[in-house]
Amino acid sequence: MKRSRSILLDLLPVVAVIVSSMPFIILGFPDGHDSIFGLVRVAEFKSSLVNGQLPPYWGNNLYGGYGSPIFLFYAPLYLFVSAICSVLAGSIADGMILAVIIFSLVAVFGAKLMLQEALGEHTFDTRAASRVAAYFFILNPYLLGDIFLRNAFSEYAALCISPSAVYGLLSIRHRPLVGGLILATSLALIILAHNITALVITPLTLATAFVLYPFFGS
Repeated sequence: MKRSRSILLDLLPVVAVIVSSMPFIILGFPDGHDSIFGLVRVAEFKSSLVNGQLPPYWGNNLYGGYGSPIFLFYAPLYLFVSAICSVLAGSIADGMILAVIIFSLVAVFGAKLMLQEALGEHTFDTRAASRVAAYFFILNPYLLGDIFLRNAFSEYAALCISPSAVYGLLSIRHRPLVGGLILATSLALIILAHNITALVITPLTLATAFVLYPFFGS
């Protein structure tokens, strides 16, 4: 009984994801600052994949049909996930929404694990605190603005992965190999998700590593 209750409590962050996704459910795809650009980029990325470009590098129909090498400069992770999700969801817009929800789930569980690792002891109080951290993270006004006002989905994806990078860094204290793999994978995904966010998160992670492990290798 206690085990079942604990599992249910640990799944509560999913409720926060549902709350943050309610505008999708009520209003559909958000008509924000870059809505048209986002839809076009995903459509072109998907078209490039279908036409055998792996990784995609050229958008055939952009710039009035002259084409553009946009995918050489634009981080591809969110575009790739959205293109795959569009096959499952049946449309580009629904695929992009599904991709946002997937990254939101990554965010809440990453934030939860990050705070649990930071607090150390796995008690009822620390688990509750980690869930609260997940709620606050996914319902952060900046993140919601990224989705519904700016349509900055790639930045949103990178920010959603960021807690996992911190979790990996903290885990190195007790599980060096596993923590290192989580950290390296998370940073790689952040780089693939959004270039500017990667330029912020990478030095912050490095600075945090020097604080946490000042005598590493000495």
